[in-house]
Amino acid sequence: MKICSKDYLMFSFNAKEPPALYVEQGEMFQVETHDRFFGRREFDTVLSEVGGGRDPLNAITGPIFVEGAKPGLILKVDVLKLELTDDKGVVCAVPGKGGFADKIWETRTKVVRIKEGYAYFTDDIKIPIAPHIGRIGTSPPPPEEIPTGTAGRHGGNMDNNMLGEGSTVYLPIFTEGAFLGVGDFHAVMGDGESVLTGVEVAGRATLRCEVVDWPPITWPLLKTRDYVMNMVSAKTLDEATKIALDDMAKLLQRIRGMDYIDAAMLISIAADLRICQIVNPVKTVKVIVPRHILPI
Repeated sequence: MKICSKDYLMFSFNAKEPPALYVEQGEMFQVETHDRFFGRREFDTVLSEVGGGRDPLNAITGPIFVEGAKPGLILKVDVLKLELTDDKGVVCAVPGKGGFADKIWETRTKVVRIKEGYAYFTDDIKIPIAPHIGRIGTSPPPPEEIPTGTAGRHGGNMDNNMLGEGSTVYLPIFTEGAFLGVGDFHAVMGDGESVLTGVEVAGRATLRCEVVDWPPITWPLLKTRDYVMNMVSAKTLDEATKIALDDMAKLLQRIRGMDYIDAAMLISIAADLRICQIVNPVKTVKVIVPRHILPI
């Protein structure tokens, strides 16, 4: 099986850099990722020792060239397996960052032990792990580039804690080969990623890509065993919410053949509107619909 080494770092989604890996459609391959702190346990140490002047905290692995990927089509990525490759993760709080912002008076990192399916915040507080991919996205055509720390129609730093093993993500393609990037694994994270991070951890994903022309998406879409959801990012939560609701209503129109008002009413009674993250340059929300309502 082909492996995209974690040594191939992307600091932006772009198609200017040579691909780290070429894959065929339907081919299984693996992507290794550093934890967000590159094995360091202090925030300032990462900034000073890693990245060569670029922001190491936002580095991901790639780019991956998918044969047959063309602009206007959709990249379907199956997450076949997610493995954590370290028995420790890191949580970090930084003054002025995240939802707590000015309430955080000092930079603090906490090493979290991971054992037998749990993340131990303390010896007597443990949380079941739910590994997932924080960042996955396609690249714009050259010479454009999008920082890996933000999110948009290409995907990116969406921090959806439901993007785990067994899920499938659909991403718009903007350039030949897609130039896929993957990274920012979390052992567990609550909706919002409120303080700034989840339990940041190194990992390995087994993926499979296919180029499709359906479903008719305009924003990234995620399918799990039970649900389908879009992932929409905007400057504010209010703006992201309005766009996400409108996007899901239009998707229901196209797939279910209902009119817009019926779609809006159906969302109101059957869908959940939830926050992915509030800590990045743009905020990301998801509208979650049961799969029996949105059969993709």
